[in-house]
Amino acid sequence: MKSTRIESPSGSPRRPPYWTRVVFLTLYNNCLRGEEKRLKKWSISVVIFIAISSWTLFYSKIYYPSLPIDSVSKREVVQKANKSDESIVYLTKENGYEWYISKMNQGEVYEQLKQMMEEKGWKYKQQMGAGFIFQKQSKELIVESEMWTGRYVIFQIPISE
Repeated sequence: MKSTRIESPSGSPRRPPYWTRVVFLTLYNNCLRGEEKRLKKWSISVVIFIAISSWTLFYSKIYYPSLPIDSVSKREVVQKANKSDESIVYLTKENGYEWYISKMNQGEVYEQLKQMMEEKGWKYKQQMGAGFIFQKQSKELIVESEMWTGRYVIFQIPISE
């Protein structure tokens, strides 16, 4: 640190008194310590914020794409799909449709859909894109499927009387 010189009335330079140097150095060091404390507080605050944000994102499943239904949250859908022993899991009834979800197992899920619909009395007729056409007597029913993520398929089945 560069020392400052104060000129005396006689014109000769002299150093500031010792006590002023001690006070100045003490204040300077305390400011540095205060900066370190503030930096530590900021660092801890940023780490806590990132941890809480990450946990919130993971818990809410907000990173999943939006659902075509409103009455069930993404978190509930994933929990139902993961906890169930069934291959196709019922989600809800909404807007005249029954909604189901299944884990995607290399096309196995489509065979399980056909089996489920046959148990309800519907005979598989054909597939047109993401839609599966089933027939019962003279009625036709179209089950639409949608890849929700790379792991799950959602089925939309019209409620038939």
